[in-house]
Amino acid sequence: SIETFPHHITKLLKKADQLSRDKLQVVAIGGGSVLDFAGFIASTLKRGVQFVSIPSTWLAAVDAAHGGKTALNVAAIKNQLGTFYNAKKIYLLKDLLFAQPEKLANQAFAELLKISLIDGGAWARSLHSSHLKGAKLMWKYLPSAIAAKYCVVKKDPYEKNGHRQILNLGHTVGHVLESFYNCSHGQAVCHGLDFAIKWSVQKKMLAPSEALTYQELLKL
Repeated sequence: SIETFPHHITKLLKKADQLSRDKLQVVAIGGGSVLDFAGFIASTLKRGVQFVSIPSTWLAAVDAAHGGKTALNVAAIKNQLGTFYNAKKIYLLKDLLFAQPEKLANQAFAELLKISLIDGGAWARSLHSSHLKGAKLMWKYLPSAIAAKYCVVKKDPYEKNGHRQILNLGHTVGHVLESFYNCSHGQAVCHGLDFAIKWSVQKKMLAPSEALTYQELLKL
């Protein structure tokens, strides 16, 4: 949040004050909130230093670590200040990700399903019919999901032409649920995606049989 930013930046400057920009790196290990915050610091510290991102959660590995969006919350409102600043390097560490409780991998599946619905293609069909679950499922399809997200981001890297808004599938309602019920981001996106599927059927944009298939997948 903006309230904690001065505290952290002051501590960092005490360590970095005598170093030039080319000698500095901000290395972040954590979930989406940590990566967003650290990316913002990297983008503003001495007008921009290198940023290295190491997602430690499945949600961050499939989504937050990629695309270059950084953010601070203001007055409990999410992502009101931010920059577009890509990480110099992103490390996806299998041992670190597999150390998570299995339920967190299951919660992150909604993000994986979201990008598969946006992208389509052979990998998405394979995902929808896969018998794998949890961490094994996430790890197998993580590269395809990341590549699919970058296909969207490259068409609208700074959110100027509206194309990147499709990545908000399931998030419009999901963010409301997350804030109101204080549930996890993964749970909120799961319910938000379920709403989007039902709404698409009501608007006759999605066949009921296809919707049932996706809703069954969300029960993982």
